Amino acid sequence: MATVRNKRNFLLEDNVPDASWSKTGEYDLETNSFLAASPTDVVPARINRNSLKFMNTSAFDYYVRTTGAAAAGVGMLIPAGAFYEWEANNIPSGALSVYTPTTGAAATYYVAEG
Repeated sequence: MATVRNKRNFLLEDNVPDASWSKTGEYDLETNSFLAASPTDVVPARINRNSLKFMNTSAFDYYVRTTGAAAAGVGMLIPAGAFYEWEANNIPSGALSVYTPTTGAAATYYVAEG
């Protein structure tokens, strides 16, 4: 089992977030799933969102966008095994759209929203 610390010091075991990823009461929604289609909205728009994290747990790069549909080269690039946490003063209210050229069981992700 590979143990890696990413740039924000979250402990990852085989690309699975440890307990530091989720803090009790901080997140209303936590999803660990795969992309059946691409692009797809993994969380809907939400006006009162106060936290949002996205982790690419696949072996493929993803493009993520909160202002419309993500596409190849359109949106923020989240490389395989990486994650992004939006800053507290810049939490998007739009749906979180994800694009990857590969879909199905191999196209996994983890998202936490509060």
